[in-house]
Amino acid sequence: MVTPITETVKRFFALAFVGAAGYKIYFEANGGQPFGKQMMEIKVVMDDGRDCTWGASIIRNLLLGFEGGLIAVIVIAVTDDSQRIGDLLGSTVVVRA
Repeated sequence: MVTPITETVKRFFALAFVGAAGYKIYFEANGGQPFGKQMMEIKVVMDDGRDCTWGASIIRNLLLGFEGGLIAVIVIAVTDDSQRIGDLLGSTVVVRA
């Protein structure tokens, strides 16, 4: 049996995910720097140096939920530009701003 609280919690987490992903996608596609990246003085760009595109930002951020653990660490360690799986598929790289 599904309780109303369970449905409310599901909706809350779905809305939180969409909000967080939307925030990161928007700012990465418009200058490459959400607030945290501004503070760290880094930004996301395409692997050829152009500004990050909307499509690339969507790809790299939607994959965040599926990346993690030892596989992610290995991928970052073995790529020349320390890229995550989302960066590889989105053709992006994080650089000093």
